[in-house]
Amino acid sequence: MLLAGLAEKADSDGCNAFPSRRTLARIALCDVKTVQRRLAALVEQGVIALGDQDTARYIPKQARPKVYDLQIPATWYGPERLARVNQDRANRGLQPLTNENRAPLSPAPPRVPRSDRGKPRTGGGDCQSPPVEHPESGGRGDCQSPGRGDSVSRQGGLTVPQPSPSTLPVTETPVAPAARSADDARRAGAGSSVREAGGSAAPANANAPALRSGRAAQASHRIPPALADAVRAVEAGWPRELAALLPDHRPAVLREAILQALDGGRTAHQLVERIQRRWWTHGYARALAEGQLTSAVGVAVALVRPSVDCPDPMCEDGVTLHLGDGCPKCDQRRTDRRRGQVPALREKRPAPQWWECEGQGCTAAGKGHRPAGGLCWQCQERVEEAAAQTAVQRVSATLAAEAEAAEAAARLRKTIRWARMLDEAYTEHAERGRTAQELAEAQRQAEADAEQVRILREQLLREHPELAAYAQEQT
Repeated sequence: MLLAGLAEKADSDGCNAFPSRRTLARIALCDVKTVQRRLAALVEQGVIALGDQDTARYIPKQARPKVYDLQIPATWYGPERLARVNQDRANRGLQPLTNENRAPLSPAPPRVPRSDRGKPRTGGGDCQSPPVEHPESGGRGDCQSPGRGDSVSRQGGLTVPQPSPSTLPVTETPVAPAARSADDARRAGAGSSVREAGGSAAPANANAPALRSGRAAQASHRIPPALADAVRAVEAGWPRELAALLPDHRPAVLREAILQALDGGRTAHQLVERIQRRWWTHGYARALAEGQLTSAVGVAVALVRPSVDCPDPMCEDGVTLHLGDGCPKCDQRRTDRRRGQVPALREKRPAPQWWECEGQGCTAAGKGHRPAGGLCWQCQERVEEAAAQTAVQRVSATLAAEAEAAEAAARLRKTIRWARMLDEAYTEHAERGRTAQELAEAQRQAEADAEQVRILREQLLREHPELAAYAQEQT
């Protein structure tokens, strides 16, 4: 039963199976402690082995299960199926399965006979081992339940067989999930043979994968108002039974799934129709009624996220959205499956990788595209804020320097203007002083000339008295 549960969760090559111990205990109808012991025994016998533990790295460490690989011999697959499995492994960058790395298993160890075989049980209990081995019992001392048999013969007819208390009804017998359940905290990766809950088949126990993301998804709350209204419209479309189980504070993984579906070209109304259709057609309503719904958030994610079964983006669960007819690619894939043909492989995209923030003292991590600077959004905001403050300080320093230079230039212009005014004043004063001196010199020269003329006139009158009358007339 444990091997069957692991096989249901594993890929087509038997690798990457990491269901939780609680899920395995429910499948195998045993206790969690028994699951631990049996898994250790299977590892010791070489039936299973520890696989790549990084496959479950996105699950929190305190809830992260171990990853096991089923050691299925390469000869078990057959040529055609082994070729498909090796092609799938090649698409994921893994080595092919051969007889060397997947050798046949060693024979099972002989069963140890029970020490109390054939001996009557003493003490309490309602089961007895008959001393005589019956041929139909295989010599194993089958138990009989006196007084609790399934049928009683009476005279006059037969009674209806009554189940013993240790027999579970058919509806209560847990079955192995057909896909990875939500309590496994796992999402089916590329190359897995198990369909996601958004595909054409729903899990038998209606447990949807619970997506988990790193701190990079915390930035999803900063969305435009129009997109926020669309998200609220989608959240209003949950079935009432499911909405009552969802937490009041919507997890980031659920908001991220809604945004991813809106980015895929669907409107809020189309997503609400998708939710209502999958709630009934994928069996989640029946699983809730039977008490098999374990993760409300995982179911909500499976109801809203896009399907990955069909490569046509306009395909909506087997129906072409813009035509309203059946999707031809889905029909062709179903036909190929009936004929035993392998569907065409979808374009292989690199699997998202984990990255750690390179900020000093920051321990944040994310999954997917690595930012250009290697910083998470919080460190990036801090760096941008510091750069903005530095730019503001630089601009302020530049403005202060320019203001100081302008003030110095104004002082220089004022000094030059005062120097020019002083030079003009000195020049004007010098010109005024030179003019007064020239006037005084001219006046002295005129007085000297007048004195000289007087002396010459007197001398002329002394020498020529006859000119005295003429000089008086001229006067």
